[in-house]
Amino acid sequence: MIQQDFKKALYNNYVQLVLRVKEVEIDKVNNTSTIEWELWLERFTTYAYNYYNTSVASVSFDDEVILNKNVIYDLRNQDWVSFGKGRKVIQHDKNGEKSFTVWFRLTDVAGFGDIGWVSGTVTLTKIDRESQVKRVTATELGQPVSVEIDRKIETFKHTVWYRVNSSEWFEVGTNIPYAKDFVPPLELAEKITSSDTGTLDICVRTFTHEGVKIGDDSYSFGNKIKVPANILPTVGNITAVDIRGKTADVLPANEFLFDTSNVRITLSGAQGAKGSTITSYKIKFGNQIVYTNSGDFYPKEKGAVEIIGEVTDSRGRTAKTTKIVQVHDYDLPRINVFLPLRDGNGTNKNVKAQTGIKVSSVMVGGRNINEYRIIVEYARKGTTQWQAVYNQLSTVTEFTKTIDLGNVFELSNSYDFRIFVTDKFGFRAWALANLRTSKVLAVFSKNGFHLGELPEESEKEFFTSSLPAKFKNTAQFEKGIYYKSNPIQTYQLTAENGLVKPAPTNNIDEIKTAGFYKLPTTSGLPRGIATGAMLRVTVNEEYNVKTIAQEIISDNLILFRTNKFPTGWNKWKVVADIDDEWRDLTDFRNGWQHYSSYGNLQYSRDGDTVYLRGNIQSGSNAYDVVAFVLPAGYRPTGRTIYMRALNNDYKDAILVIYGNGEVRTRAGCTPNWLNFDNISFKI
Repeated sequence: MIQQDFKKALYNNYVQLVLRVKEVEIDKVNNTSTIEWELWLERFTTYAYNYYNTSVASVSFDDEVILNKNVIYDLRNQDWVSFGKGRKVIQHDKNGEKSFTVWFRLTDVAGFGDIGWVSGTVTLTKIDRESQVKRVTATELGQPVSVEIDRKIETFKHTVWYRVNSSEWFEVGTNIPYAKDFVPPLELAEKITSSDTGTLDICVRTFTHEGVKIGDDSYSFGNKIKVPANILPTVGNITAVDIRGKTADVLPANEFLFDTSNVRITLSGAQGAKGSTITSYKIKFGNQIVYTNSGDFYPKEKGAVEIIGEVTDSRGRTAKTTKIVQVHDYDLPRINVFLPLRDGNGTNKNVKAQTGIKVSSVMVGGRNINEYRIIVEYARKGTTQWQAVYNQLSTVTEFTKTIDLGNVFELSNSYDFRIFVTDKFGFRAWALANLRTSKVLAVFSKNGFHLGELPEESEKEFFTSSLPAKFKNTAQFEKGIYYKSNPIQTYQLTAENGLVKPAPTNNIDEIKTAGFYKLPTTSGLPRGIATGAMLRVTVNEEYNVKTIAQEIISDNLILFRTNKFPTGWNKWKVVADIDDEWRDLTDFRNGWQHYSSYGNLQYSRDGDTVYLRGNIQSGSNAYDVVAFVLPAGYRPTGRTIYMRALNNDYKDAILVIYGNGEVRTRAGCTPNWLNFDNISFKI
């Protein structure tokens, strides 16, 4: 409780007038304070007196006159004299606070003049009115919430309300003394949809025992309350269908062929729980993943393979479902051997074909359902009139057999044969073979001399041999060697087996003889030359000037240079440097990955220009984070390059490409997705 003294001295400082206000009692129930006051005159530097009753002492509280009377005093033999005192009950404002202004004075002070009006402000002790929320204990919806109230007066009663997030206010109870437990229903989860945790607000209203409202309402805002962990989204149904019609028509439901079936997996019927919404999907088939509610897959695992479907709702909670499907081991039909031969050591009209075929077995219900058909056709060489001579069904996995094709094949004619193998799923393999005319030892006639064969019409007037020939002495050809009426070059450009020759030296500058060589492993070769590259050297001499040309062929890169001997080699020039095959990027960092639903991030190269296209998602967008790394051969040389991609806001996303292939984020890189279409740079 407070005590305040207000003082004012006479102008000559002989005496001073003092007003004391002291708070002596507080009534919380009635919101009042009782004060005692007293007005006196006391010595300051000397004395004063007035026996004539002409001095008037006055005191006012705000506009209320507390004291106003004529007084007599004599301070010659005493230090102070009281002019009046008393007690007064002061009503506080409804919020428990109270301040008021005091005024006091004394006129005709010993003939020296007045101590004029003096004012001051008295601020009384604040009286606690409404009760406060002391403590709120909450865990999750559907579980008890405890509210404790800091009650100021034991007779006070309270009404309590609560709300969750932006819901309406719900009344918990009335006439509550100091604590209350209640259970917020699970249905209020519909008010908490964008997180798994909401806010619980409490309101307490205070009343006297007579039911009169006291003070203002007391609130406790922002108390955390969770949605129970068992309130999860539902996945719905997961279906897997082979959209390759022929395969789906043969196999039972949920059975597929390895690396062949085109399996469309769909999540349908997914729903949020109590107001949440589905925000993302994930389908995992073996090691393959898509982040949509539907995706197409080629099975890369065999046997019983698990499909996992997952959804995430707006609260960040996930739900999964699984499905087991059967993936059969399967390869496309393969023809290993198809060799039609005449009987009788090649001198018979009857033809039999040595045949080796492999077709995968697909076991369903204990039996192989992959029945396949073998068809063999023939046509006389030079015609297209194909006729079937063999048509057979089989389920044998490895078909090894000599097929009798009949005896309709004239000895003097040559025939083309083709074989088709078509399995139950519509996949086909085929092969082509030729059957020459009947094998003979020798034919000598006016049309020429022929060994081991009957001559074809175009081979008359020639000496022909279909038998291996060995000349024990040197054969000299005076007018050159011919093949099919065309001269054969006798200079050896390659090795005897037709492959490139080993380089005669490791110094490429010294290889000046025409031919095809394996490129020597020496330093100083042009950029981009890979192991296994080939070197072609051509030489020409005209007007006594010898010109040598070298050409390097390496994968997609072709380089060329010349030497007008003996002036020396010119610089290498790029004839072709093309790698126009689009390849998926594989080296991602910091969470970034392909956004397959809108096209994987891919790269290609044309000469010294690298091209990018496609999308990535779900990575860190912090400053200077490595998003991915470009492979060697697709990186800038000796410098860095800034590029602009497209971000989720359809604005520029700035990234920088370093010489080591790292692509780092700079600005505007939204984690939702980035698009790299139409981006190119020089290396």
